[in-house]
Amino acid sequence: MKSLLGKVGIVLIIELIIFGFAELCNAQNWVLWESSGDLPSGNEVPWHIVGAYPSYNSCREIEERICTKYASDFSKNIKDVKCYESWGGHTVTAFYNKNQRETAGHYGFAYGWKCLPDTIDPRK
Repeated sequence: MKSLLGKVGIVLIIELIIFGFAELCNAQNWVLWESSGDLPSGNEVPWHIVGAYPSYNSCREIEERICTKYASDFSKNIKDVKCYESWGGHTVTAFYNKNQRETAGHYGFAYGWKCLPDTIDPRK
């Protein structure tokens, strides 16, 4: 009897996870959020809205384009720049050379973007 109840419980948990993910994917709008900060101090600019999109895929497409554009722009003056996927979003990091670090007072900076359903606010 216990093993049957355990199996039913596991099935219910799996169904709840699947249902929750399906609801998340069916959100009305997806919001692209951006944040940035100095490295390694972490002086962070709070999340702010970049735009709203009708689907997750369209939001992610814009997110990737922005990350690639920032990386391209920053690489004109900074040698070590990368755009990559991280934590379900995209991040661009830029690390200064020694002279740039001395002028700026920190090692570099990072920008991050994340697409979230319009019901989720990362500032809270």
